[in-house]
Amino acid sequence: MSQRVNIALDVAEALDYLHHHGHVPIVHCDLKPSNVLLDDDFVAHVGDFGLARLLRKMVNSSTEESTTSVGIKGSIGYIPPGKRPSDSFFQEGQTLQSYVLACYPERILEIVDPILLPLDNESQ
Repeated sequence: MSQRVNIALDVAEALDYLHHHGHVPIVHCDLKPSNVLLDDDFVAHVGDFGLARLLRKMVNSSTEESTTSVGIKGSIGYIPPGKRPSDSFFQEGQTLQSYVLACYPERILEIVDPILLPLDNESQ
């Protein structure tokens, strides 16, 4: 399980870098297991930026900041229900942490060893 958690942390660090530490924030828009590449030491690297979006903050006359994106793209099933990965992603307090919390109940089960889950989760 430790290796799975390390892979998840590597991906989270890559996304944090893309979202917060570049000159312009980048949203991947198609994060899924097949777009996570592992090197010889099992260090995860995020790949396939074909659908990635650069988010430029725009200031309109009312001094509100906004970002825009057109259409829903990416792999359905890896986007939280009701969310588009680049639509209003950095508005209204949306952060990487709140994105993960929206995905948590379903996606954490993909990386946690089922033996470690509580017995009441077996029915799900």
